[in-house]
Amino acid sequence: MFTSGRGHTSSLTRQLLERGDSVAATTRCPERLTAALGDGADTSRLLPLAVDLRDEEQVKQAVNKTVEHFGGLDVVVNNAATARASSLWKA
Repeated sequence: MFTSGRGHTSSLTRQLLERGDSVAATTRCPERLTAALGDGADTSRLLPLAVDLRDEEQVKQAVNKTVEHFGGLDVVVNNAATARASSLWKA
């Protein structure tokens, strides 16, 4: 299970699915994720989960749904990050 959306994370999702892995992907917008994967992607082993990662209860529910759906959870890739433009410019 990992956070997914655009760019590197949707690319990682595609690569994992192509190699035959089952993937639970947390994202703010599941539709955007599936659109980023493209029409040719085999999403039969994808569980997209709409989650606000700032909400601990939603994260717990996502883990529970993943375990229930796939029978377990082996690896977590955490790619959630936020940055404010002002803090970036000061660096």
